Amino acid sequence: MTKRRIIENENVDKELLDLTKWPDVRIESLSDEDQSTFLKRKKAILMYFKSKTHTQIHKETGINRSQISIFLKKCLKFDQQGVLWGFRALIPHKRIDSYNRQSLPKSKQDNNNGAFQLLLETYPDLRELIDRHVFKQKNKAASELNTRTKHIHKKFIIKCRELGIAPPHYPFNTSEQGRRSLYRYVKELNFRSVPIYESTNQISLINRPFERVQFDGHKLDLSLAIVINTPEEVEVVKEINRIWLLTVMDVATRNILGYHISFNKEYNSSDVLRCIRNAIVPWQPKTFTISGLEYPKDGGFPSAVIPETQWAVWGEMFYDNARSNLSTIVQDRLKNVVGCAINAGPVESPLRRSIQERFYGILEENGFHLLPNTTGSNPNDSRRKDAAKQAIKYRISPEHIEELTEVLIAQYNGTPHEGISFLSPLEIMKEKVEQNPMIIDQISIEKRSEAAFMTLHAQRTINGNVKDKRRPYIQYENVRYTNPILSNSYGLIGMKLDLVVNTDDLRVIKAFYPDGSELGLLKASGKWGITPHTLLVRQEIFKMRHRKLMHFTNQDDAVQIYHNFLLENAKSNKNTRNKLAALEKSIRETTFYSNSNELKENDVIETNDEFNQKKQLREKKKRSKGSEIKKIRKTIFY
Repeated sequence: MTKRRIIENENVDKELLDLTKWPDVRIESLSDEDQSTFLKRKKAILMYFKSKTHTQIHKETGINRSQISIFLKKCLKFDQQGVLWGFRALIPHKRIDSYNRQSLPKSKQDNNNGAFQLLLETYPDLRELIDRHVFKQKNKAASELNTRTKHIHKKFIIKCRELGIAPPHYPFNTSEQGRRSLYRYVKELNFRSVPIYESTNQISLINRPFERVQFDGHKLDLSLAIVINTPEEVEVVKEINRIWLLTVMDVATRNILGYHISFNKEYNSSDVLRCIRNAIVPWQPKTFTISGLEYPKDGGFPSAVIPETQWAVWGEMFYDNARSNLSTIVQDRLKNVVGCAINAGPVESPLRRSIQERFYGILEENGFHLLPNTTGSNPNDSRRKDAAKQAIKYRISPEHIEELTEVLIAQYNGTPHEGISFLSPLEIMKEKVEQNPMIIDQISIEKRSEAAFMTLHAQRTINGNVKDKRRPYIQYENVRYTNPILSNSYGLIGMKLDLVVNTDDLRVIKAFYPDGSELGLLKASGKWGITPHTLLVRQEIFKMRHRKLMHFTNQDDAVQIYHNFLLENAKSNKNTRNKLAALEKSIRETTFYSNSNELKENDVIETNDEFNQKKQLREKKKRSKGSEIKKIRKTIFY
């Protein structure tokens, strides 16, 4: 990992690169051996930031390139209190990440480390029960915390049995049936949540639309299939990993303002930004491939039903401190594009989760859990039987779930809620906006480009050589960029340009001179400037090339080759299937969002006809299979 790569990384705050502000270590507290190891690691990091070569660093410290990368990533992480680890992460044997167990204990002989946390993740109903009894919110002051853990433990055991958990499975494989772990969880919950309740004074006080929104992510309880049309024109149907639903909800009215579906194993900062973008950019209807599927008459999304909410922005965003949504690029866009306050707070506060979790529960029980491919709410749920086989049988694809999700959320927004005076979210928002139309702030016109949410800034030197007749260009992520003005300006060789990069579409990059004046859009060379692709896709392609898993020339369409690579390997690898689904989704979305006025005016984006023809053929096949899931639509809506 080069220093430039770290500096330009959208997830790394530039202030974090100031080593003088890193938490340090009192080495006198370490043993002589650990002191020596720590000082070598620290020296390696200091030399790295002084731009010393990896050879020099290894010669003086014995630490190689890969170790430096590992140590640096640890130093740039945050602890549970939100403090940068800094040099503390270099202490030998120091654990900075919590232990993540993969499976629950099934006997008394099994080690129980991390079992309680995994139990709560596997059975969300258990976590909800504990949180509800710790915080007796209804009709009580928010700061009144119920800490009678003995009573909670009894409820906890009863709930475990209701969920089908029985001996010798955890927690029944321990003599105290998880009591000590529960006590530690409750104690930590009380400790980290008191400041939230005292400072926010109950969420119910928020009654103005767009005053506050909540962001959250939920892994859908579904097994899905993907139809793989291999390069040999062989059709294969295989299961993929579960997918994430990300949403932005208006706290006062309970409206879902926007959502995004991620095919990644864990959603990342790009997924969060797409969700935020979808919550602000005016909604547009989708064309459904499921026969007979249509939007509910009384439902929809606020920006479509209430004109005043188009391009509306919120004053404050709540979200979980535990995930990638805290990355620097997300915070930057929230502050500088949306213009809102950010309230992340302690990890996984039950107050912050409550509204969104209720919504996800409604969506699952009234929608996804009715499908034959549901995995149910926990491992012992009888509904999860043969979920993968059902998904493959009915060819229930991610695209189908995207369409169903669109309609289910539109239906939710139009359904009366007990918590908001038996009005629907859309009705109460419309009522509040009509009473006071001035309460809605809108994003400024100059920031309304969809690309504004997905940009990062970089700097590159103009390359070229008059003698060798190499026209001026810049290099970004292994690809050359230029335009007619730059390619004919040999006098600019050696000048540094400031770049604004849309990470959702790397076909073009906007460039500026050092004085801030615009040079224009630079187009990627070859097929890189034609086929839509994201920054993550490009990085993955060159990673595959470096590992010699892919080969392509400058004249080849690397994205198409990567697509074929995924098609071939998806037959035997579930993770690859998710990557394939994510690639096809990103191409669809990039094509949609890149049709901005700016790109049309500059006329630099071409169309890869061959790629689009293949994509259209696949879409046609999917539509022809629509009748196979018609009965599924009836399950939910009839």
